[in-house]
Amino acid sequence: MNNEGQKVILVCDDEDLMRQVAGSILERAGFAVLHAAGGEEAVLKYQRKSPEVDLVLMDLSMPEESGLDVFRRLKACDAKVRVLFSSGFQNDERLETALQEGALGFLQKPYTMDRMLRMVRKYV
Repeated sequence: MNNEGQKVILVCDDEDLMRQVAGSILERAGFAVLHAAGGEEAVLKYQRKSPEVDLVLMDLSMPEESGLDVFRRLKACDAKVRVLFSSGFQNDERLETALQEGALGFLQKPYTMDRMLRMVRKYV
């Protein structure tokens, strides 16, 4: 939670439009949002802000580093990291692995505003 009592969501997605849309939806719903365009940026921002970050909403399929790899790096920084994955690919074996390793859940893209907020609120 940040200083104003808002829940903080770190949105990690390599697609600018998806990151902007997700961030906009979350901000309008009253969340504070941090943005990361890829795994390295997500890890750095999480390391700096981890006490404030309530949830990471992360794309499972990113070009430089998969969401699963980033999730593992985040877990190495903080075993209690809370990650909700999203992807347009439902049958990705990395998702099952991530869930077995402690990811909270999965949000299928494209998602509606209501579905996204329902999932995020479930885990924050």
